[in-house]
Amino acid sequence: NFDTSDNRQWIKQGISATYIGGAILYRDSDNSITIDMSAANRPTAYGSYSDPVFPNKYGLGSITFPDDKTYSAYFYGDEKRIYWDGPRCDNAHYWEQ
Repeated sequence: NFDTSDNRQWIKQGISATYIGGAILYRDSDNSITIDMSAANRPTAYGSYSDPVFPNKYGLGSITFPDDKTYSAYFYGDEKRIYWDGPRCDNAHYWEQ
């Protein structure tokens, strides 16, 4: 679903993407993010997204999981991954599409 040739566009508005474990991410036209967590029997998460600003190679977001906490999200289109609470590194927690 994503055009990964340009990191700024990898989460296109109005489409969805499914991640390992069944989480479905939606990006709306106002850059709001909704994550359907029903496959894991968890409540829907919500937040926002901003396209990358040079020299960053990732989009930034803030996602609230009502049964947990609010996380910073780093969206790397070249990897089709979302890194949680920090940019990509060796010991980072991430979701993969």
